[in-house]
Amino acid sequence: MTIEIVIFAAVLIGVIGGLGLERFRVYFEAVEDQKHVATGGALALTRPRNEAQLPALTRTPTAQLQQVTDARFAPRRLISNNEEQIFQALELIIHDLDLDWRVMAQVNLAEIVDSSDPDALLAIGDQRVALLIVSSAQMPLAAVEYQALGQVRDEGTLRAAIRREALRRADIDYIEIRSNDTPEMLRDQIRRLAARLTAVGSMQPIISPAAAAAGLPEPPPRQAAARKPRGKPASGTKP
Repeated sequence: MTIEIVIFAAVLIGVIGGLGLERFRVYFEAVEDQKHVATGGALALTRPRNEAQLPALTRTPTAQLQQVTDARFAPRRLISNNEEQIFQALELIIHDLDLDWRVMAQVNLAEIVDSSDPDALLAIGDQRVALLIVSSAQMPLAAVEYQALGQVRDEGTLRAAIRREALRRADIDYIEIRSNDTPEMLRDQIRRLAARLTAVGSMQPIISPAAAAAGLPEPPPRQAAARKPRGKPASGTKP
């Protein structure tokens, strides 16, 4: 056996061994991904964490439990002072108008809108709306957010633009409150929202005589045609 044959055999064995190791690595990663999905990792694929705020976590639940056990936690305020004032004003207005609605705080956008486009879902996965008005059937009606006057256009305002567009395409109202807005201005927006939803028949008549006296129109005698969804249809055909 010549030296050339020995070298060729050694190279061939090395290549075969390398291919075998690569296939084993791919198989091992696939098994780990399946375990990750089985333990809740699928949620992270559709609704990713905000990587700018949260560090990468070890995948195994046991390691995560140990990390939580070793860490210190403290209560954190859910909304800011300005948002709390808006929250209280919304609840008062909804009560005065006798609407069977509720106000929720810090709601994940991916929990209230849906899309057949997985990339679009990933784009909104870490987005939240500060305040959300929902119907008695827990359907989202309008997102309400505070916008400071003179705010510089930055990444935060671009993220807000993403939220507005996703809500618009889902036909969910977006109400932006500025620091110089009055409670009566907010009340007018809620009146208009209730009137529009009643007019298109998207909710059951819930307007009481007291609310009608406050300026809300009477519900229509029969339900109007359903609204067409905005954006591209999931099937690719014309809506």
